[in-house]
Amino acid sequence: MKLLWLLSLCLFGFFESNSFPVEVVYQKIILNGKVTADYSGVSVPSKLTIRAQGISSIELETDKEGKFSASIPATLSSCNIIVRAPGFEPQEQELTIKNLKADSIFYVNILLTPIAKLKLSGMILDIKTKAPIVAEFDLYFDNDFVKQDVEITNNGKYEEVLTNYGWYLIDISARGYLNTKDTIWVLNDSRHEMHKDFYMTPFEAGMIVRLKNIQFNFGKTSLHPDSFEELNSVATMLADNPTLQLEIGGHTDDEGPDDYNLILSQGRAQAVVDYLISQGVKAEQVMAKGYGETKPIDHGITKEAKAVNRRVEFTILKN
Repeated sequence: MKLLWLLSLCLFGFFESNSFPVEVVYQKIILNGKVTADYSGVSVPSKLTIRAQGISSIELETDKEGKFSASIPATLSSCNIIVRAPGFEPQEQELTIKNLKADSIFYVNILLTPIAKLKLSGMILDIKTKAPIVAEFDLYFDNDFVKQDVEITNNGKYEEVLTNYGWYLIDISARGYLNTKDTIWVLNDSRHEMHKDFYMTPFEAGMIVRLKNIQFNFGKTSLHPDSFEELNSVATMLADNPTLQLEIGGHTDDEGPDDYNLILSQGRAQAVVDYLISQGVKAEQVMAKGYGETKPIDHGITKEAKAVNRRVEFTILKN
């Protein structure tokens, strides 16, 4: 009779459903992992957010070694992990976790890319006196020559943060000095800092400088467009140093008649002068002089020797 009475109470609602609370136990998956810096493998303490459909976002932090652990429902088929750390680019990673049994342990290694790939610093100094120089430090990135930064070094010190992997061109200019150029490849973040000093050569009357990559169409005096980059640098140097005067010297190899080579070298030197003037250089700062084959650098007979002798130089007449 008591059993029937208890059943009737349940049927007629005398006991509310919450009178006997039932704890719902969800099956879990343990998600363990570690956050490290790309390439170097250095541990990165980070903050993480785990997001998935049907659950609230889970916020957690790694320990000092970049390690973390979290429990997520075993019913999930995937989740996204967003990782953030100072000095690194945010990283979002999608994990596929379906077909895992309850209480399984899932391990993930997350790689973060540093924002600053390399910190470059040093001094810009006079090559003779070793005194610091007031200079302009121009930084270009990649083959498209996208200018990344311009820094004026009043006390000779410079500091640049390189934020991309790839090839950088450095162009340093200062009044009274030859421009200095260098290149740096940043391939990974295994080296975080680099110290590099640059030494600049002051102008002196009689100084001869060979211009690189000055090209002409075969047997002609017309400049090839590949020459413009180097000549633009010379034009900037002349503009920055208005008292500077240069002789532009043209030279050929010993192929062909002497008088032909002399005329060809004069025409090529004049083509360079004309281009510089077209870029705003004052006519009184530049003059053309053709030397033909009379001043070879290499007296060999190989193709390489002849290529060395075909050149354009400038000589400082007045600084």
